[in-house]
Order: sequence, then structure tokens, then C-alpha cells
Amino acid sequence: MTNQGIYKIISLYDLYCTGDTVPGFGTVTLSYISSPKGTISGLDTICPGDTATLEVLFEGTAPFSITYLVNGANAKTINNITQTEYALKVKSEGIYTLSAVSDKVRSGCVSGFGTVVFYPMPTAAISGTGAICEHTSTNLRVTLTGSAPWTYSYHLNTEEPVTVPGVTVSPNFVFVTKAGTYTLVSVSDKYCNGTISGNAIITVTPAPEVEITGLAPAYSKDTMMVPVFGNPDGGSFIPPLLEIHDTAFFFPYLFGAGMHTIIYAYRDPGTNC
Repeated sequence: MTNQGIYKIISLYDLYCTGDTVPGFGTVTLSYISSPKGTISGLDTICPGDTATLEVLFEGTAPFSITYLVNGANAKTINNITQTEYALKVKSEGIYTLSAVSDKVRSGCVSGFGTVVFYPMPTAAISGTGAICEHTSTNLRVTLTGSAPWTYSYHLNTEEPVTVPGVTVSPNFVFVTKAGTYTLVSVSDKYCNGTISGNAIITVTPAPEVEITGLAPAYSKDTMMVPVFGNPDGGSFIPPLLEIHDTAFFFPYLFGAGMHTIIYAYRDPGTNC
């Protein structure tokens, strides 16, 4: 007998005669206990190292046990599942399928699949090693991969990190004026934390000591000409001053009353600073 139902004898006979039957006796009731079923589904996108959630639905009588595969391998079994809607927590990227389901008594049927996808992990690399003159700046290049916007941080030697948020374009540039080694501390993009690499070593050449001599604190507006000397020799005055026999002169009577600014600019021929 394979079909569910109530079975009873309604007649009896042998090769020669028909026999007697008693109503209500000789009956058999056949019923089925359903085999368990397990169906996996879901799509989750996570950062590498995070936890994804897929759904497993059961039919039958708890508790259940399942065995699942990732990309057809690495079988793992979970026992004593009491929910009929079970959240399967996983960490690996790939396609998840069930290979077995069972309850306390028997094995059952499995179906479906779930997918876990990793967001690309962002990266940041810093570069820009070079030499600059004192009182000038240079820029360091930070090359980024991943999904904008990014946030990264860097520090100079062992100083406190500086955070740069909301970066939307790669490469990004950091303007610096101090000597030392610049390294990245962290990077993250729209979805994930990432990895960092590289460094930039900046050297700073001291600027030459420059001064103006020969000027008094104040002059009469009627003063004709005042010699002005820039040290070291070889620089230039701003605004340009009249030179007579290699000496520059300031003419108060031409500039008139008021405060006037004279700038002396000098570049060291050895360091080019």
C-alpha cells in the first residue's frame, strides 16, 4: 500500500467458496508524515569580512538540520534549527546552495540558491617625494580606487593624523610645507574600509637670510634720495629702485608723504631658494 487512507476487507473467498466478513473489523489506516523541505534564497552585497544574511525557508516539523555549499564546495552543517524562516549568516562571497535538509526522523528535499557579492575594497596610495625651499609648498598625490566619496587620513612622522573627508575625484592632492615622511593612516569609500600604501618624503632647504639696510625709520617728504642696500648682493627691489654706480636709491620726494613698502627679493644661486 502506498496511498494514504483507510483500508478494510469488504469480501472474502477462496478457490471454492465465499467467506464471511465482520463489518468494522480488519481495517487499516495509512497516513504520511511529510518529509522536510528547505529552500534557500537572497542576495546580499557586503564588504569583505562583514556578515551577509540569506534566508532559508523550511516545511515540515522542527528541529531541522541543513548542509550548505559555497560555489558547490566547502560543505557546512547547521543543526537544531527551530525556526521555519531561518536567517543564515555567512561571510564568504559566492553562490550558496543547500545539499541536504533533515528533521529528527528523515531527510528531505532542497532547492533554491542565494548570492553574496563583495563590494570592491578601496585602496589609497600616497606619493610625491621631493625637495622644496623653505616658505614654499608642494603637493602630494593620493591615488584612490573604489566608490566615491572617499575619506582618508594621513600624518607627518608621528604627528596626529589629518582627515580629508568627502573626496569625489581621484587622484586627490595634499599641499604640504613641512619636511618629513608623510604616510596614510586609513581610507574608506562609500561602502567599505580599505587598504593603504606608499609614503612621501619631503625635504626642505632653508631659505637664505635676506635683509634691507640703510633706511631710517622716517624721512622728510622733501628728502631727495636715500641709498638702500639689500643683503646678500645680487637681488632685486620691488618696486624697482634707480641704481647709480651699483647703488639703489629711494626718492622720498617722488613717493610723497605716507608709508611706502620696499621689498628685496634674493635667490641663492647654490640652492635656488
